[in-house]
Amino acid sequence: MKTERPNNRDPSWSATLGIMTKYWESKRVKTRLAVSIGDQAACQIHREFTLHLCETLAKTCAQRFLFLDPIGKQDDIKSDLALRGISDKWNFQSQEDGDLGNRMLRWFNTQLQGHSHSSKSSILIGSDCPLIDSSQIELARQSLTNVDMVLGPASDGGYYLIGMRDTVTSDARIALFQNMPWSTHTVLAETRKRLEHNHISWVELEPADDIDTVFDLRRLIQLLSKPASSNVYPPYFARNQNLAERIHSIVADCPPEAKAILHETLQ
Repeated sequence: MKTERPNNRDPSWSATLGIMTKYWESKRVKTRLAVSIGDQAACQIHREFTLHLCETLAKTCAQRFLFLDPIGKQDDIKSDLALRGISDKWNFQSQEDGDLGNRMLRWFNTQLQGHSHSSKSSILIGSDCPLIDSSQIELARQSLTNVDMVLGPASDGGYYLIGMRDTVTSDARIALFQNMPWSTHTVLAETRKRLEHNHISWVELEPADDIDTVFDLRRLIQLLSKPASSNVYPPYFARNQNLAERIHSIVADCPPEAKAILHETLQ
């Protein structure tokens, strides 16, 4: 694994950012969280995470896409984005069919293989880490001027961010995404093995937590409850406080068992 510090800040080094997300429908999003807080609240949390990321990252990279499932819901999301004044900042691309690996492979093939909106590098994140900010995306973009790929490790053994440049061959992309044990704690380790096997250089960002369970949500609320001086994302403190208020409103009607877990941060 290469560890060179990025040194190219040339804005002409084009990059595309994608947020891979599903429309907020019951039993399709945040299913592990829904077990504790209910389907409706889980959908609302997922909605807030997605829209919060769209706000935070609205000026990041040369092009921005919501990589959406199903694409037929794009007008509904555009309406939500318009309410936050950012409907013109995001384009849409359909995830279509296939497992997670095939959908991610299709994303990178589309972005890097000479299509009308292709770029030298492409970065894809999910919507499970709502506090990703533009500085992290910019670090990933800069890193791709020196190495082939960048990963953002997640604490559950997966990754919250993956970026690559057009130096990664089509065969290597296939090797990275097909027949991967998705949704397991071995995804990151297996990805590292495949990167080494295919002689792909990469760097890794700081680890981050996916918000998948009620315990993860409690940890997020605790982080957002810290004062600005101790918050790890100070440039985004005001916006993060808006997210915190929305989360508090959503979980106010949670089942008693979930409230008991979240109680210490809801006083």
